[in-house]
Amino acid sequence: MTLGAARLDAISGGALEAVPGSRALVEGFVVSQPSHSRGLTRLVVRSDAGRLMVQSPDPADGVETGSGIRAAGKLTPAPGWLAGQLRRQGVSMVLHAARIDPTGTSRGGPAGWVDRMRRRGEEALGRGMPEREAALARGFVLGQDDSIDEATTEDFQRSGLAHLLAVSGQNVVLLGLLMVPLLALTGIGVRSRLLVIGAVIALYVPLAGGGASIQRAGAMGIAGLLAAAASRPASRIYGLLLAVVATLAFNPLSSTDIGWQLSFAAVIGIYLLAGPLSRRLRGSSGADGWRGPVADVAAVTIAATLATAPLTAFHFGRIPVGTLAANLLAAPAVAPAMWLGMISAAIGQVDPVLALPFNLVNS
Repeated sequence: MTLGAARLDAISGGALEAVPGSRALVEGFVVSQPSHSRGLTRLVVRSDAGRLMVQSPDPADGVETGSGIRAAGKLTPAPGWLAGQLRRQGVSMVLHAARIDPTGTSRGGPAGWVDRMRRRGEEALGRGMPEREAALARGFVLGQDDSIDEATTEDFQRSGLAHLLAVSGQNVVLLGLLMVPLLALTGIGVRSRLLVIGAVIALYVPLAGGGASIQRAGAMGIAGLLAAAASRPASRIYGLLLAVVATLAFNPLSSTDIGWQLSFAAVIGIYLLAGPLSRRLRGSSGADGWRGPVADVAAVTIAATLATAPLTAFHFGRIPVGTLAANLLAAPAVAPAMWLGMISAAIGQVDPVLALPFNLVNS
């Protein structure tokens, strides 16, 4: 409890405090993915005076996580509908600015290194792909969904496929599966391969935005890999509890995050219901051939949907009725799309042009 209180003090203590209605000129670095909605750009900035949100009708083209910006305007308290989200980020004030001016600088240190990797990945995922598909690829692989048009986002939400736009456990599993055959070619031992995969997952979490769902997935994935490397049996319950402790230790306010709630609810639902549902769907024959994988996908989808339905209804006021059918139809394409996107983002660290053939297939 003492550690949690100290962490809360550290988060809230970094917020900019000022008299509401006062004017300010701030300069700092963007620390969260800019959002664009209803003609307004919103981004969280870390300045010398503290963290705050900058809101402006300026589209702020070219401004992204890690960019240095300068803005002037009037300060107001965070509005009620946004206050909870900003409080989790250690923000209490909003600067209403007419424009957002890039300073041409970028933050340094480990965070700056991750920013540069993300930018190269984003550039690589855009080579040779139409704008709409490139935006989706960035959303699938890096969680960068700000450039996906509203109509496409609405389509994914209505069909129950919005989880594909939020990096989570699926991404971590597919990343690990992608690396297994690649590392086997290197000839290194099994234990070394597991440790390398764990290190890559630890890097992928901040690269993909470091949201609550990817934090949970990363913690559980690394716990499982460490257990395997130590020749210990993996425990789902232990991994889940470890993820709860890790995410709440990092930010005790995470439990109020919708993404955190949905992520853990989905995992619990899959743990409890997917196995029995899969056996029921397979029937006494075991559903050999193609019917077995279909039964497994259906069981996982049903389990996750049932577990998250109360939260979805409470937070969003609706439950997509086509979730099962949409996920069954999309399932064959999800893994190849993710893998091709991950390869493009990785190879783009050398030269974005090298990603072109993978993008042409993925498009």
